[in-house]
Amino acid sequence: MSFSFSGVLADAGAMWRSHREMLGAIAGVFFLLPILGILFLLAQSGMPDDPDPIKLNEAVRAFYSANLGPILLANLAIDFGTFAVFTLFLQHGDRTLGEVLMATLRRTIPLLAVDLAAAILFGIGMSLLVLPGLFLFGRTWLAAPALAAAPESGVIAAFRQGWRRSAGLNWLLLLAIAAATILVAALIILLGSIPLGVIGAGLGDSRALEASGYFLVAAVGSMAWLTLALARVAAYRRSEPKQGI
Repeated sequence: MSFSFSGVLADAGAMWRSHREMLGAIAGVFFLLPILGILFLLAQSGMPDDPDPIKLNEAVRAFYSANLGPILLANLAIDFGTFAVFTLFLQHGDRTLGEVLMATLRRTIPLLAVDLAAAILFGIGMSLLVLPGLFLFGRTWLAAPALAAAPESGVIAAFRQGWRRSAGLNWLLLLAIAAATILVAALIILLGSIPLGVIGAGLGDSRALEASGYFLVAAVGSMAWLTLALARVAAYRRSEPKQGI
């Protein structure tokens, strides 16, 4: 198959249409609820209204220190949901949701190791210059799908496979897909917050309205995360090396 921006997103849409009920359940439990929980914690943390970056940075550090446990659990849940999407589409045979989750649970530790190693490489690259970080992000984005597709191959082989499949300009395409998904999600959140702000200005402070805003952000965030997971599956499939190469 050809590796293209439109092709990857079209495949992601087709996967959603064919398994929307199962994907909706995965996204609802492992994406929506953790994101919503973090948003409520953030709302109660007393973030300063002052735009001073120094004060904001201190507040963020304090928030992470005070809520490290819940944040780690939320990230673990989101990672597990992502791995479940990989398992659903990259393992052969039709499976029930329970079978997908059990298969994912058995492979969680090596998959977490792959994602953690990729995150460390990305962080190192970003600490040097922006471009090396983005390059390493693109070249390692398919490592976790590679491990999900062939768990018997091991972590090192998964990185090699992901690196090989993102060769040439493919890493730029993967980066563009991730960036486009995040930007669209941010735009939807921005546009959705406008009517909420108008209603809030007319009704005054409302906890129900505030909760609606959090739910909107969490819902859009969960759909964006699901889109990214499906895009990684689609990109992995489309980057299948040609026979004889």
